[in-house]
Amino acid sequence: MPLNNICRLAPAWCAVAILLAGVTACGKKESTPPAEAPPPAASSEGPGGSQGPQDPVIAKAVDDIVQYRMRVEKDPKDVEAMAALGNANLALKRFDHAKEWYERALKVDPNRPEIRMNLAIALRFLGKPDDAMAELNRVLAKDPKNATALYNLGVILLEDKHDQQKAIAKWEALMKAHPDYPHATELRQVVESLKNPQPATPPAAGG
Repeated sequence: MPLNNICRLAPAWCAVAILLAGVTACGKKESTPPAEAPPPAASSEGPGGSQGPQDPVIAKAVDDIVQYRMRVEKDPKDVEAMAALGNANLALKRFDHAKEWYERALKVDPNRPEIRMNLAIALRFLGKPDDAMAELNRVLAKDPKNATALYNLGVILLEDKHDQQKAIAKWEALMKAHPDYPHATELRQVVESLKNPQPATPPAAGG
């Protein structure tokens, strides 16, 4: 189930639309990740105090965690439930838990590119851009024209690896493969601004 714009990997001029269909796994045999703290109450402040007390995203994420953990307890191989738990933890900015659920889902079914891309998002926010890139490259190895993988990989290359040329190459490959990509206009502007940076305007002379 795609959920767009839950997270952003780049500044406002390069917002990444994120497709979530998450599943997580910590790679262990337990049916649930160990020592997972209970989700915050819907009436509490959001993670980091950045979201309001009535935030519907937080409320839904909390409900989803309760609902889908019950499903996983009944069926430890329920990939869709594990994906939903990853998505809910990602929405709550609990990236370590999201990572575990996504990994766990991929152990059950490794051929789920949308889950692998969500894992990359969690890894990126955990400060592991190289691991995130590795997951995106695994997706692209099987689907070289995957738009989301190309987009997010370009963001990580630019923002985390500071490799402007490789970022541009990924985004140009995306636009060539998908001329009707929803963010093509903005992305072309970004690429053009990177290729042809405007000189800084000198400050006005003092009076």
